[in-house]
Amino acid sequence: MIYSSLKLGEESWAAYPEGIRKALRFLRDTDFTDKEPGCYSIQGDDIYALVQSIETKPIDGKRPETHKKYLDVQYIICGEEKMGYTNLIEGLAPAEENEEKDIAFFSEAPGEQFVICRDKDFCVFFPSDIHRPGCCVGQPSPVRKVVVKVRMSAL
Repeated sequence: MIYSSLKLGEESWAAYPEGIRKALRFLRDTDFTDKEPGCYSIQGDDIYALVQSIETKPIDGKRPETHKKYLDVQYIICGEEKMGYTNLIEGLAPAEENEEKDIAFFSEAPGEQFVICRDKDFCVFFPSDIHRPGCCVGQPSPVRKVVVKVRMSAL
């Protein structure tokens, strides 16, 4: 898991794989002011962005999840969102899995910790990270965000 901010600038991305840097350049260079929610291709099916307007929910209203084929770059355009994360430990089986949609949900997330993301913050969640995005900080509130999906083979 990586937690950082676009406010730090591109020099802070030097150690990241090219696929993540490409996602971050897209986030930095795109004006999301009037961008409609939806899917936007960055590099075909290998890297694409999902622009979202969501309402955050209490932690117990969000399920921990992982992905096998793609990593997530979760970026906050405006608002604030609490995101949970922990390591996917051996032997922890998902409660529900959909291989076609590349998502598995878990009923628990042992050792889960949280970060609070605000404007221009991002988290990168790898397939080895269980993550729980979309949680509220205090009361539920609206958030504009982008989730960039990067195929692991495109790193």
